[in-house]
This record gives sequence, structure tokens and C-alpha cells, in this order.
Amino acid sequence: MMFARDIDLLRIEPMLFDLVRFHANVVLARQSLIVDEDGVVSIAGHQGLGDQGFVLQSDNGLYEIAQEVSPAKYQLHRDPALTDGATLPILIADDFVAVKVATFRPQIAVVHTQLMRSVGLTSDIDESKVLNQTELVALESYAALHLIFAAASGVGEKADGFERRAAIHLERFQDERERVGFLVDTDGSGTGNAVRRVSNLQLGRA
Repeated sequence: MMFARDIDLLRIEPMLFDLVRFHANVVLARQSLIVDEDGVVSIAGHQGLGDQGFVLQSDNGLYEIAQEVSPAKYQLHRDPALTDGATLPILIADDFVAVKVATFRPQIAVVHTQLMRSVGLTSDIDESKVLNQTELVALESYAALHLIFAAASGVGEKADGFERRAAIHLERFQDERERVGFLVDTDGSGTGNAVRRVSNLQLGRA
């Protein structure tokens, strides 16, 4: 399980999906949904999306896909990048809404593996030994954003801007790496007994 999620990247770069949408992996292609009076949407054929930080994009704004209230039915949170995830009145009930869900989870997974390996951890079991995962969200988010914008900087009229953004997030990652380490339970006692710092690794595609 990765530390950072799409919603965490969005809180740092609110326009991320607009800026580099072609580098995102499409989970749900653009289609119309009906929203009920409680703000619950049905996403046919898509179970298990809740509480993972996925973001639903619509012409009305951005919504975090929150709790799965029943199979393939989800409660949404309105524009969490601006409201810290507070539940707000959202889309018009019984109205058709064109939506899309895309994700940068593949890029997050790449940097997650690199960060884990840099502190001597590799397997899913090892992740349970990391006791301060919440404190590592920013570190992993900056690393993923650097990777995303670095990949987008190679072509197109916005290449220079993407290159600058990649450099900014790399600098933020390096600062965060100095600030926080992995608190690891090395002996199964349930108590962190080692703090491991991320090495001076070269972030990049796996």
C-alpha cells in the first residue's frame, strides 16, 4: 500500500489533471452518471474505488471518491484540494453528470518502491513495519510529482514550464527527505526502534 494518493498530489498541484492529463492512467472513461439526493453516485462495474484517494472529474468540479456505501455506489467529497475534504452540497440530484476518473497511481508506485528500497525495505510485509506512514505522504507526493512533470517536460509547448515544476518538486523532495525519516519496527515489538533516512537516490522510472 502506497503512502501517497491522487488526492494528496492534487492538494499540492490543484491543476494536475488539466496540466498533464495525457500522463494519467484512465480508470473510468468519460461517461454520464446520475447522482441521487444524498450525493451518492453509481459507477457500474467499478467496485473498490472508495477511500483510496481517487478523484472524480466533472464539469462541475473535482470530487474525492470517498466511502463506498454499497457495491459500486460512492459518497463524494467536494473539491478536497480547496476544502480539506469537507463534505459539501454537490451535484444536482437526478441530473446526468459527465465524469471521468484518472489516476497517477503507477507513478506513485514507482517512487514508492524506490523509497522503500532506499531504506532497505522491499515487500508488502515490510510496509507494516513503517509506523509513521502519514508523515511520509508529502515525501512520496513530491517524488511522484517530480517524476510526472519530468516525463511531461520532454515535448510540447509547455515543456519548459513542466521542467521547472519538476525541478521545484525535486527540491521539495530533497528538503522533505532531510526533515523526515522512516520510523521502522525492526523486531516486531510494535514500537519504532530505528529511523532510516532516504538515501541520495536518483528518482526515475522503474
